[in-house]
Amino acid sequence: MSQMALRLGCAFGLLIFFSARVESANLLVQGGFEATPRADGLPVGWKASDFSVAGISLVAGTRIGGQGRQVLRIEGGGNGIFSELIPIRAGESVRFSGWLNSDDPTTPKSPIYVGLAWYDARRMPLSGGRSGRGNFLYVPMPKGTGWRFFETIISPNFARGKQVIPSGTAFVEARLFLLEYPRAVLFDDLELTQD
Repeated sequence: MSQMALRLGCAFGLLIFFSARVESANLLVQGGFEATPRADGLPVGWKASDFSVAGISLVAGTRIGGQGRQVLRIEGGGNGIFSELIPIRAGESVRFSGWLNSDDPTTPKSPIYVGLAWYDARRMPLSGGRSGRGNFLYVPMPKGTGWRFFETIISPNFARGKQVIPSGTAFVEARLFLLEYPRAVLFDDLELTQD
């Protein structure tokens, strides 16, 4: 705000408030994959989906517009990683976003699975989705090649035709895995936030 506008506002007795949107903290441990990996090669805060680290590694690289020096690489059918269970606040939406890099746009049905799984306070899986079965919410992946951004916002309130956070959710788990994908996929700068 200019000095002139500030003086005019004060002269006329106007109170001017500025609202700055505060960035929500990323709830994922190592969503950017920048820290030194554990002894088994996995990023801190993550575990292998099938308890095998085959096909999962941190490699040198940067996404377009990124500032890091490492990205997560997953290769091979059935390989993937899950985050630790993350506590979330009831009654607030969850935003999950990140970047992926794949180079096979001809695959008719995406074998790249990215999403969230819901758990209750006892750390037991919760049912989600319209069918009431399964606790995994698939995040649609953008088509194309190279680095692409994905994002989903899940509300705790009913929205016709949309997935919602199941009632009783206390924890969420981020999941990244491949099924029958012929090449490696890179991931970077994953974020899970609540507003």
